[in-house]
Amino acid sequence: GTSFVYRIDRGTNTFYFYAPFGDALVTIYRGVGFGSNENVTVANGTVANSSTDIPNDQTVWISSNASVLAFHQGGSNDNFVLHPESTEWWGVPSNNLDIGAKQAGTNVTVYWSDGTTSSQSMNAGDQWRVGGPADGGADTEGDTAAAHVVADKPIGAVQIADSDGSDTTTLLPEYELGKEYYVPQN
Repeated sequence: GTSFVYRIDRGTNTFYFYAPFGDALVTIYRGVGFGSNENVTVANGTVANSSTDIPNDQTVWISSNASVLAFHQGGSNDNFVLHPESTEWWGVPSNNLDIGAKQAGTNVTVYWSDGTTSSQSMNAGDQWRVGGPADGGADTEGDTAAAHVVADKPIGAVQIADSDGSDTTTLLPEYELGKEYYVPQN
């Protein structure tokens, strides 16, 4: 992908980039309004990483002039693969559902599988930690309602803090979800 947006949390935050198709110049913007940045040059077929720790509890926007694969390492905790930005995400959060917005005036609604909804208006670089169904709180180990997150502008969404340690996962857009599954036997 060429554009990623996520709220990050916990640990020393380092980003790794792999450029499979050509040289890439990756820019990492952070915080409300995305004022601060770092440039990372990634040669074709190699991996490069950010050198500046991004403080916790901020939204990052990562922009690249060529397609890259991106990975976030939060120290020894909460590492995850980044998926390019989207306006729709699906997943099952644990304690927290974290959302980061790329643009001002972004309207986000979380449709929970229990029939409740949560909504928030966000600006560029804003972050929203959604507590769970109807904001009454989520449960550990994914024991909560599934979430369908819909926005009118690009966002990123992850689940974090499942209570058994070091787990963050990216929610996925619908086109990444399967309709057929093969389960090997014997």
